[in-house]
Amino acid sequence: MSIFSGKIRCGECGGYFGAKVWHSADKYRRTVYRCNNKYDGHKCQTCHVTEEEIKEAFVMAFNRLVTERDEIIANARLVRQTLCDTTALAEEKAKMQQELAVLVEMTEKCIRENARIAQNQEEYQKHYEGLVARYDAAKARFDEVT
Repeated sequence: MSIFSGKIRCGECGGYFGAKVWHSADKYRRTVYRCNNKYDGHKCQTCHVTEEEIKEAFVMAFNRLVTERDEIIANARLVRQTLCDTTALAEEKAKMQQELAVLVEMTEKCIRENARIAQNQEEYQKHYEGLVARYDAAKARFDEVT
């Protein structure tokens, strides 16, 4: 088995190339790579390649890649920056923490006032439930940002 077996795909049919031995019993023995679909009834028409041709093609592709190295690195950095920049989320998280703290303080104040001062309980309950709903919405957003 070779390092190329199962890694080369046919440009015509999409099948994989496999190593085949020609002239296995005589002095002309050599290994070639052919599309496995040549033997599957599909009769792919792609010609065979030798290991030397594969190595040469690999070196050419690698060298082309290396000449575009700076562009590839720049693109990778841009992708990383785009996907991994959490500055805006960190700022929103801090803002949401402050809002949650304010809402907790407002709710506690509302409860303390109700305990100290006689109030209309329907109005108190309405005000309290409004604060709780605001807190729940803010907490959900905080969790999402986190």
